[in-house]
Amino acid sequence: MPIIATEGSGKKYPPHPADQFAARCIDVIDLGMVKTVYDGHEKEQHKVVIRFFCGQYLEGDEGPEPWFVGRRFTLSLHERGNLRPFLETWRGQKFTEAELEGFDLEMLIGAPAFLDIQHNTRDDVTYANVMVCTRLPKGMEKPPELPGYVRVCDRVDEDGGQPSGKPDEDDSDSLPF
Repeated sequence: MPIIATEGSGKKYPPHPADQFAARCIDVIDLGMVKTVYDGHEKEQHKVVIRFFCGQYLEGDEGPEPWFVGRRFTLSLHERGNLRPFLETWRGQKFTEAELEGFDLEMLIGAPAFLDIQHNTRDDVTYANVMVCTRLPKGMEKPPELPGYVRVCDRVDEDGGQPSGKPDEDDSDSLPF
């Protein structure tokens, strides 16, 4: 049976609302090696997405669907990269030398955050971008968890096969905040 793809076959979602939101990190998605172009040179970089849930829902074909927002990063804690300052602002502290030798991003899952989400338009398409991520202000209630969310790495493929990534290990260590 053929599998036909068309230009308009992807589901279109409106962008996440722009504003400031209390959020919870619900997933860190490993995209693997992704080809990128920088200064006219093509190279492969290891990319990840940090995904958040702000308690917002949009009306889908089968009822309300959780609205996610995320930000893509090169998997590097280099001082001139984007991931390191993003995490340091979120944590409210600089990385120690020991943390710079290896920081497990999956420790972020479940951590609360305060996001500044802004809209940017390019080629007549509006995108929601996480501009700033900080700690929750003192006294602000932690955002809700999303019951039933299955991490991307644990989802079963369409053929009913094994999860697409390694399963989570039971790690009850405290969050890095």
